[in-house]
Amino acid sequence: MATLLATSLSTSLSTAALLIDPFATNNNQWLQKQQVLTQLCDYANRAVTERLNEKHSLLERFEQFTFDQSFDAIFGGMLVSQNRSSSGHTVYSKPILTNLYLAEILLAADQVFYSGEFSFIANKILDYFLESTSKTEGGFIKITEYSLISGLACSFNDRDLVNLLDCDEFALLNALVEDENFSDEPYRLICYHKSLKRASEKINMHFKKAQIVEQSMTSKLIKSSDPSVTCEIVNLDNILSVNCAFVVTLCQLRLFSKREKITSTEKNLFNKTLRYMDEIDFGQKSSDYHSLIDIAFTRIVLLQINFDTNFLAVINSQHSRINRCLSRLSHSIDIGEESLYKINFINHFIDHFIEEVERAFGRKFGRKLMKIALAQTKKPNEDKENFQWVFLDKNALDLDRKIVDLHAKYDNHRFIFQIDYQLTSQLV
Repeated sequence: MATLLATSLSTSLSTAALLIDPFATNNNQWLQKQQVLTQLCDYANRAVTERLNEKHSLLERFEQFTFDQSFDAIFGGMLVSQNRSSSGHTVYSKPILTNLYLAEILLAADQVFYSGEFSFIANKILDYFLESTSKTEGGFIKITEYSLISGLACSFNDRDLVNLLDCDEFALLNALVEDENFSDEPYRLICYHKSLKRASEKINMHFKKAQIVEQSMTSKLIKSSDPSVTCEIVNLDNILSVNCAFVVTLCQLRLFSKREKITSTEKNLFNKTLRYMDEIDFGQKSSDYHSLIDIAFTRIVLLQINFDTNFLAVINSQHSRINRCLSRLSHSIDIGEESLYKINFINHFIDHFIEEVERAFGRKFGRKLMKIALAQTKKPNEDKENFQWVFLDKNALDLDRKIVDLHAKYDNHRFIFQIDYQLTSQLV
């Protein structure tokens, strides 16, 4: 099974291949993700005439990337295999950060290409990890599971599949997985390597019928899946950063998808992660400094889902601590590209908050809303990112139209906040 994720998005974007390596360091994976998002943003903001010439090849290559990987088609999440030298067996896992970064890329690709396939796979990834949080103590991600192929919920042997599925379902499944069998294992992973449309064409099945057959087939597979006990469970050593990344990706899902209502599981994750943030006893270690950055960054992103004015005081306080830590530790720690990006993000938000709020709601409201004194910004470097902060009245009659207009062109530097102007005016 392929364990590396690599393909070129297009010849015009060949300066950086579309690559997320599950065995790379977290920082390198983040850099790969940012690179792809920037490429998508550049493409989305070209003139229409320029994009028309490249859209087909770009979309085709992105689809190829998606279906080259082994995504669990039943429960969601990308599977990665690796050999455990101690046991000599091949084990499978769903790397958390890798999957979160892929989900963010796919949600962005959906905004650019309007392809339901990308959004569907991203939703499945996030649903899988949300379901995982509901089963763990504390309500957030703490572990990574490694399993033999026989222990995966999405693995079946052919005999069971023949007995379980009818002729149409089995034919469609074969077309979707492209007859993927493993010579060393009597199991088949249910990972689709063709879109439903192309799979239905391959077996001459009408697409509408294929949709019904696929739904029936998936329902049967879910009910009959019987995973064995995982062979290894590893505790995460970066619980905070992983769950902050999860919250940020869920915010992207909420902002870009039609799933407008926050589920109870999502709300639980948000609340538990925020509580976990508040309980951290920060010391003098460099890891505490990175945690501060993750927390402030995540709180600002969460403002897009729920503009809680109480967050502003906390963000400002954490911003001051970050800059004090930066002055003290700048010569003794490696900040890293991801943390540098987040520092610039936080600084830019603080620096431009009043200006942008006043632009949207007037000078008086802006001063009242940010009544706490702003800390003096000390940037570690010149801003590399051109962030855009957009503030809208949550109760405006033309709110939906404005959001549609803003989302018409994907931009990974734009952040949209909805403020209940009338209620907030009374509070502040």
